[in-house]
Amino acid sequence: MEHIFPKRTDKKCACGCGANLPKGKRRWYSEVCQKKSLIQFLIIKGDPVVIRSELFKTDQGYCRNCGVYDSEWQADHIIAVINGGGGKGIENYQTLCLTCHKEKTIRDLRGFNLGKNKR
Repeated sequence: MEHIFPKRTDKKCACGCGANLPKGKRRWYSEVCQKKSLIQFLIIKGDPVVIRSELFKTDQGYCRNCGVYDSEWQADHIIAVINGGGGKGIENYQTLCLTCHKEKTIRDLRGFNLGKNKR
């Protein structure tokens, strides 16, 4: 099984920041690196609280499709899960208002079903 943050043999931080590990450290350069990596792990695992928290930092509740603020915004997979978009980082999420999310979901499902019918 491949690990998301494998132990490194080059004595560099496992988060990918490129920092050399201080003496006595085996994986993370700092607590910041460790926290950043934990957040990334939880997003990939699909933790809705963490996903929404991180997505709100960038979009602040505004729909990326229509630009309208929606207090009930939805965290949408840009590449739908049915099309292989599950288990991705925050870069595969976007904020959508409820209306835009419903429309995109319908498009995603239609596209998926059309692909199945071609087999």
